[in-house]
Amino acid sequence: MVRQLPPAHCTLKIESFSKLEETLVRTKNDSFESIEFGAGVYPKGNDRENGEGHLSLYIRVVDKLSAGSFINVMSRFLIYDQIQDNYLVIQDLKERRFHPIKTEWGIPKAIDLSTFHDISKGFLLNDCCILGAEVFVLKGDNKAASFSMVKPQTIRKFTWRVAELKESIGSPSFAIEGRQWQLWLWSRGHGSEKGRSLSLYLTLNDVSDLIAGRTLYAEFDLCIKNQLKGHDRRRTVHGWFSKGRSTWGSVDLLPLTELDNPSKGFKVNEVVIVEVKINVIFLLKDV
Repeated sequence: MVRQLPPAHCTLKIESFSKLEETLVRTKNDSFESIEFGAGVYPKGNDRENGEGHLSLYIRVVDKLSAGSFINVMSRFLIYDQIQDNYLVIQDLKERRFHPIKTEWGIPKAIDLSTFHDISKGFLLNDCCILGAEVFVLKGDNKAASFSMVKPQTIRKFTWRVAELKESIGSPSFAIEGRQWQLWLWSRGHGSEKGRSLSLYLTLNDVSDLIAGRTLYAEFDLCIKNQLKGHDRRRTVHGWFSKGRSTWGSVDLLPLTELDNPSKGFKVNEVVIVEVKINVIFLLKDV
């Protein structure tokens, strides 16, 4: 079944589907969802529901249900055909009951991946797709979400020369893509690596706009420079920055045995040079 009318309750636009797949693999997740509405997708299929080889679509109750309560719903999912300018409608033919133990329902085999990735079908063009969901019985305003790449506008690298090592020290604030960031260095380690490794973190200072379903994903390299002729020590980190968590990094970037060894070249005359390079930034927002 196809129709011209867009989704009535939720629209989820994914501007880089391949990057979303990579992000989920790196963060050890198998699904992605709109934060406010709770509509989501398993890009490679929901294995737990025998959805291998298909795009699996689902809805989830966002609000916590009290013990003994339940909600019965009918739902349908939509996939936008960007060539024909219409929507493929996938109707869940059964009434579903949500309760505290079962908070997610969906269609494991919404569309097979070969069809979804076939450019001639129009569902995934230029790595972009638009999905939708409609839920009946539940009432609410239309919720729309987008997962979009922040295109490079500025230099995404910051180098910090630390001349006075302390147990913990923060760098001067620096701007990348219109946002203020800061590096935090724990010279003798932090948390589980205290006394064992140098720890380095990246903090997003301005998270005031990351509310109501807005999250920023960043893939970045943390590095401690080798000041002699050896190789730098580098670690790639993937983090979801939000109002609830504004700091991501590496707790064990460099063992202290290497840091304190003058021949290794990571600390010269008590000076350490660290660097961050942000490779990819995505912004998830409910609009």
